[in-house]
Amino acid sequence: MGATINNLSRTNTAKSAHVEAGSAQASPEPVQTPRQNAHPHAPSTKVERQHRTSPFINAKVNTPLAGAFGGGAPLTQKNKTAPYTGPILDAKSLGQIGDAGESVEEAILEQTGGKAAIVPYGGFDARKTPVVLVHGLPGAAASFVDIAEKLKAEGFQVLVLMYDESGLTTPDSGKQMAASLRALKRDYYPGTKELMIVGHCMGAVVTRCALNELQQPGWLNGGVAANDPMAGFSRITVRAIDTPWYGFAGESKDLPGPIRRVISAVVHFFFWLFGFNGAFEMRASSEMFEKLRDVPLDKRVDFHNIWAADANRAFMWNLPQLPREKLIGLVRFLRTGKPPKDVGLANYAAALREDSHFTALRRDFLATADGVTDGEAMELLKEAYLKHFPAAPGDHVSLLYDDPGNANDVADRLVGDLRSRVRYVKE
Repeated sequence: MGATINNLSRTNTAKSAHVEAGSAQASPEPVQTPRQNAHPHAPSTKVERQHRTSPFINAKVNTPLAGAFGGGAPLTQKNKTAPYTGPILDAKSLGQIGDAGESVEEAILEQTGGKAAIVPYGGFDARKTPVVLVHGLPGAAASFVDIAEKLKAEGFQVLVLMYDESGLTTPDSGKQMAASLRALKRDYYPGTKELMIVGHCMGAVVTRCALNELQQPGWLNGGVAANDPMAGFSRITVRAIDTPWYGFAGESKDLPGPIRRVISAVVHFFFWLFGFNGAFEMRASSEMFEKLRDVPLDKRVDFHNIWAADANRAFMWNLPQLPREKLIGLVRFLRTGKPPKDVGLANYAAALREDSHFTALRRDFLATADGVTDGEAMELLKEAYLKHFPAAPGDHVSLLYDDPGNANDVADRLVGDLRSRVRYVKE
């Protein structure tokens, strides 16, 4: 799972954690934390309960193998691949209590020389369908503990991308993620295998960059189409959770080119200086956003967005809560197909266009909005949007945590969604 991951030691997880303001302190027992005040490193509100083994997976849940293809299962492959001997993550090491998750990531990146690595959660069994979790900025894999536990209990092979989200730009992180995915497929899945990826916040943008890098290496500077745009995977399912596709305000595109480049260089310097290099290309007018969709997604990729219901607390865009002028812009986009003039809105519209639910959204909207004004069509757009993009309860952070009894929370929705897409082999 990356060129050097097998050389990592399970004992190198004691690096000092980078403690963010507001992080919860370690405690011997999980603390019940209100969802609206949840933090990526805070204890989850999950209620412990027994998960049953999914009857649709032809492998025992949470049974680590001595090697990638050990365990006595009848598997067919032409070449014997490298056994997995690297670290195994669990809920405690990822920081379900305290914020050890950040120190785990730092320890792994130190040993890989800062290069991204894909690490298994709860054991490794190559017979199971892999799901790679990609955290955002700032954040750590600790925010995925509840989701990881549910996916693991349903028989998925949970994997976590460890990467330097602060020190590298999103295209550079995407390049490293693509290399890790190629290594994952080459070393552990020599046969036909599908891949699933869940990215939170900027993690989904990194994933989109990685897909570009798989399809067209060097895409940001032109690049050349790859012989195998899927890294050998038969299909890839991506779920983006509360992702800021619009970007944040940066230098105006209306400025002359030389002035824009100077401003961009100055901004980049200060992002690097304060340790947020990862956010530099998240500017709405950045080169990354400008070229991100110059590489269309391969037809075997299914990409879908899930947004938080409480967008005001999340700093994200959830369509029903957009101001009037932006909703009007999206109404016209759906009617004409032309991208909005507003740079951020154009980025958001581009993300909608490549979403697997977009065609149905546009069809339902146009069927009801024929003959009405743009202003009247706004409410019709909201209705159609919520039908095809139902908001997940919570805000940008708390939506990641399990909400017992709520089948609409992200964890349960992801399990149901991904399970419906897996080509299961019944026992």
